Amino acid sequence: MGQCHLEHNDPVSALESFRVGELWVGNDPPGDRLLLAILERAAERGVPVRHLERGQRIQWDGVDVRVLNPRLGEQPLSRVSNNASLVLHLAWGRRAFLLTGDIHHEMERELVAGSDPVQADVLKVAHHGSLTSSTPAFLARVRPRVALISCGVGNRYGLPDATVLDQLEAAGARVYRTDRDGMLSVWTDGEDLWFRKVLY
Repeated sequence: MGQCHLEHNDPVSALESFRVGELWVGNDPPGDRLLLAILERAAERGVPVRHLERGQRIQWDGVDVRVLNPRLGEQPLSRVSNNASLVLHLAWGRRAFLLTGDIHHEMERELVAGSDPVQADVLKVAHHGSLTSSTPAFLARVRPRVALISCGVGNRYGLPDATVLDQLEAAGARVYRTDRDGMLSVWTDGEDLWFRKVLY
């Protein structure tokens, strides 16, 4: 049975909270302090690091993983540096997950226009539910049953954005948020989906 966790804690602590067999990353933004801290902690704990790029396909314990972004070595303009986020499509049996990182609408349009699969039962909403992402055209292609939003309680950006929540509702997705629902767990056996909320 597969399991996916989503929580609002920082990625460094996630390496200590879970048993991590391998750390997958995309582009390494120069001087990114958080990424350097993550890589340092991974090295301390003996966790191997794999750099992924668009076009790779990985068979992982029965799960078909497709890497939809980024292109390694391609650094976007700083204004849209989030478009270098790692984007993964995971499929097992009849169920699929789409993990979108922090991509903006420009990358969403590129994914929708491409031939790679983007339809997913479970969508990790991009950029913490910011208005920069989750356009109606993108959601119409993904057709998520469930949308997961990772955002901190009382965050200074006021995320998730109310418009994005409306768009997710209009797309027919059931929304879970870490600021309201705590840590989220999603389970699948390739046929059914189960959800668990750990309330504050």
